[in-house]
Amino acid sequence: GFWPQQQSSPFITAYVVWGLWNAQQMDYTVDANALTRATDYLNTQFEAPDAVSTETGDDWRLNEMAFVHYVLAQMGQGDPGRMSTLYDVRERLEPYGRAFLAMALHEVNPDDERVQTLAGDLLGEAVLTAAGAFWQDRTLDLPLMSSDVRTTAIVLDALIQITPDQPLLANAVRWLMTVRSDGRWATTQENAWSIIALTDWMEQTGELEADYAWQATLNDAELGSGAF
Repeated sequence: GFWPQQQSSPFITAYVVWGLWNAQQMDYTVDANALTRATDYLNTQFEAPDAVSTETGDDWRLNEMAFVHYVLAQMGQGDPGRMSTLYDVRERLEPYGRAFLAMALHEVNPDDERVQTLAGDLLGEAVLTAAGAFWQDRTLDLPLMSSDVRTTAIVLDALIQITPDQPLLANAVRWLMTVRSDGRWATTQENAWSIIALTDWMEQTGELEADYAWQATLNDAELGSGAF
């Protein structure tokens, strides 16, 4: 749960499991039994999307399920059938929920045509401004700590994986950099997802393997030079 003694939360469980699993991939020691119990719990929390009521404002639970599917797919436990039922109601997902679903489907099968459909929908919903491009949720899902900055970072990370050569991505990177205050974003979720997306961006563009010389001049006078 969010706090000690609170009931279990699929969102928090998936988030913690994802962190532990990533740590395990980096050769840190993680209790395998804890991962098994947590993934078993997540697999029991799936609910048929048609059973989630729109009238009561529960669509955030569909976004939660999209995140759970993303985490399980990353761990090699994606369920194609369940992801298909969620894809069928994709219009009820916020942009970040569709981004999670796209990444989950892409993890299971990169050639799945639905991945490109979701990516195309997301690209079409980008909000273009002088500061760059961003994505905006219709409703902020407070139980899942969503925000437009976090959504933009999650969508950017999905598109980096699916359509890495899309010119719009550089504008999204620029927007994320401009909305910082004192070198950081407003919440821990915004910071975490922005760092994840920007790191994947640097990896994709080769910025982490720089090999070039630089020189700065003013009126033909050299101000500095060096190499990366």
